[in-house]
Amino acid sequence: MKFSYTLLKQFVPQLKSKAEAIELLSTHSFEAEEAAGNTLEIKLPANRYSDASSHLGIADELAAAISVKPAYAKLKNLPFVERKEMPKRAPKNFSVRVEDAQRCPRYSAQYFEHVKIGPSPKWMQEVLTECGLRPINNVVDIMNYVMVETGQPLHAFDYDKLAGKKKPELVVRNAKKGESIVSIDGTRYRLAPEMLVIADPEKPLAIAGVKGGAGCEVTGATTRILVEAANFDGVSIMKTSKKLGLTTDASQRFSHGIARALTERGLNRAAQALEKFAGAKAGARFDSLAKAPSKKELAFDVGACNRLLGTEFTRTEAAALLRRLGFVNAKKDLWKIPALRTDIETQEDLAEEIIRVYGVGKLKAVPPRMPLAIPAKNELVDLKSKVRELLRGFSFDEVYNHTFVSKDDISLGSLWQGGVVALENPVSAEYEYLRPLLVYAVSKNVSDNFRYYDAVRLFEIGNVFSAGAKALGERTHLCLAIGEKNKETFFELKGVVSRLLEGLGLADHAMEEMEPSEHSLFRVSGLTIKAAETAIGYMGFSRENVSIAELDLGAILTLAEGEREYEPSSKFPSVVRDVSMFLSFEERIGAVMEAVEGVNVKVIADVDLVDEYADEQYADEQSITLRIVFRAKDHTLTSDEVDKEMERVKRMLVERFKVRLR
Repeated sequence: MKFSYTLLKQFVPQLKSKAEAIELLSTHSFEAEEAAGNTLEIKLPANRYSDASSHLGIADELAAAISVKPAYAKLKNLPFVERKEMPKRAPKNFSVRVEDAQRCPRYSAQYFEHVKIGPSPKWMQEVLTECGLRPINNVVDIMNYVMVETGQPLHAFDYDKLAGKKKPELVVRNAKKGESIVSIDGTRYRLAPEMLVIADPEKPLAIAGVKGGAGCEVTGATTRILVEAANFDGVSIMKTSKKLGLTTDASQRFSHGIARALTERGLNRAAQALEKFAGAKAGARFDSLAKAPSKKELAFDVGACNRLLGTEFTRTEAAALLRRLGFVNAKKDLWKIPALRTDIETQEDLAEEIIRVYGVGKLKAVPPRMPLAIPAKNELVDLKSKVRELLRGFSFDEVYNHTFVSKDDISLGSLWQGGVVALENPVSAEYEYLRPLLVYAVSKNVSDNFRYYDAVRLFEIGNVFSAGAKALGERTHLCLAIGEKNKETFFELKGVVSRLLEGLGLADHAMEEMEPSEHSLFRVSGLTIKAAETAIGYMGFSRENVSIAELDLGAILTLAEGEREYEPSSKFPSVVRDVSMFLSFEERIGAVMEAVEGVNVKVIADVDLVDEYADEQYADEQSITLRIVFRAKDHTLTSDEVDKEMERVKRMLVERFKVRLR
């Protein structure tokens, strides 16, 4: 934002040069830069527009930095006089109606007559030019000058051009559907119903907080005016400015939020300048705010301040620094906050004010003191690293996708419990929701890569979200996908998932066929991956020759930790027996193996599939051979014991699975 060194020098005569002003501001307040002539470029923080987007605010900062008082009242051209009286309401010669008090919390207007239009004083034109504004005439220039001096945007309407039944009427309202306005510079803007306008009964007069319209502007023939000084909701003005593509000095200030107390200061200053430089006579004033804004007070503990800053200020020293910035000590440790300092909320804010005025460069360099402790191990981070290491061995490539998904994505179906989380302000229809699964994007990744490769192996590790009854759920998932254009991939991915889980310490897991109602995400029936009776993942076909699986790493971490128990190797030898059979294709081999293990878990240590064969001569059956490992923990098994267990196994297979033993 541009500022005039000429005006700042009048407010703070002790300044020696523009370079000194830039140095003081950069050291104690805001980043300031050199500009042509007597102009300074100052980068204001978003929360300081209320008090610092004005020459009075910057002068306060400079005066505080060198510990002097600003010379507001000693200005030669226009001594600054604060008028304390509250304005009168319900004027007789005009009326104001505010229809949206939430987006316009304060609206002030004052009538002036006997106005003589002419050029503004040369010094005022110089100040405006240094601030990047073009001088026009004394009334318009006074409006702009008061804005750059106090920070309160103003607008002057030609009183005799305003419509009304018996007297001119101003209405603060929402724009009507299809309504448009031609601005002072001749540009037409189409308005939307959510935009705030200043209007009379016949037409919109100005885009509230942004720009005035043509038709009621001040001209050389103007003799009576209404001056507006209002306070608007920052978010509303920002949205209007952005939608219209129109940024002005006024919209910049309103968009960042300015204090309601500024309207009175700005209108008082405008009245003073109009009387002196336009021969105007001030008339009735309207103010929609019935009471003056309440004064904010904040407790301050110098001890807490010192502990935060690492300083040793006394109560007297800290108080002196706060007074430099306009803070008033109400009683003991209670301080009144200046009305325009909307950024001051906590005791820490006061500590920041103290140290920046004192000078951050004056702080002593002290090594930090903190207890040293072994950092807590993040098991999930280690698990992710292990997953990446294992999948590299399977020739998988990692992908990263956006956290947001569209409505079309989530319509494909979901596998885990919980509602989908919608965003309040999505940037587009493609990013309306937080992703509940990773499979949506990874499946698209495979399709995209098929344009260049015949075989694709991808995985992604990322967080997914679900809406619970009381809180938002967030978990870490792993998604794997294998796609080949001319090859079936399901069993290959199944093998990868099994080896991955074993590598992560979760050897005891099972894969069960999903119920039909569960697998809307998959093209055909999928598998539920379970461990300790808990679903830890799912897998299936996302489309032809593309198999995809998604695992809950959080659940895997919990279960894998539970499995990490030391068990010494058995001292006794094992006995291996094979059993061959014809099994119906309708039966799952995994279910058969699990049933065999369950015959006697004390002596059956392992069951493996060693042979699988299918031929047309077997009709609806497949030939399989299972290898059963028998081992006891406390003794060597005899042949009779093993034979008895084998008989139990065969009997179970025939009765439960209707196998034909070979």
